This record gives sequence, C-alpha cells and structure tokens, in this order.
Amino acid sequence: MAYQLRKPIFNKMKDVEPLKRYNLIVKVFKVESVTKIKRIDADPIDMAICIVGDETGCAKILLKNAHVQFAKVNESIILRNVQARMIKERLRLEVDIWGKVEVSEVYRAESCVDSS
Repeated sequence: MAYQLRKPIFNKMKDVEPLKRYNLIVKVFKVESVTKIKRIDADPIDMAICIVGDETGCAKILLKNAHVQFAKVNESIILRNVQARMIKERLRLEVDIWGKVEVSEVYRAESCVDSS
C-alpha cells in the first residue's frame, strides 16, 4: 500500500502558539549571534540566533549545526515542522531533528523589527 504525501499547509506568524509545530515561510531580518560551543562530550555545536518574520509578526529562531548556513540577513527561508516555545516570556522557534530548513524563492516581507 503506497501512501501519498500531503502538501504542507503554511501558517502566518500571527497564528503561532507555544508548544505546537508549524510550517512557515519567513525572511531573516537580523542575525543576533553565531557561536560555537562545546558539549560535555567535547562535540562542537554551531548555533545561530536570528530574528525572522513575515508581514504579520516576528520571532527569534535558534538554528543549530547544519541549519546555521541559512542565517543570512534578507534570506527567505522555508521552515518545516518548527517548534514554537516560550523562553523568558518571548516566542522562540526551534528547528530540532524533525525540522527542516530550505531556501525559498524571493519572499517580500516588510520589516517587523522595530528601530528601537
């Protein structure tokens, strides 16, 4: 019996709630930090924290290891199966082992980052 894959349903940032998983098309507005840390077992982990969003809102995202290459300003990316969490009363998106990040065609979103 062959199963057919369903087409993903993409959400907007205004619909994101904590402790759920989403598919989003967003734009990277700001890269806050890119660091390399060592775990207890001495394996290095690359981490990047970025601000991403669309025309309805924005949030921080934590990218690890292979996904750090997508942390470029003005890059449009597709986030599949990304988890939303609340960290210090702020919304943070995390791409874990079940998530996927891809480069999108040009996505035109106005900046959601305040100048202050």
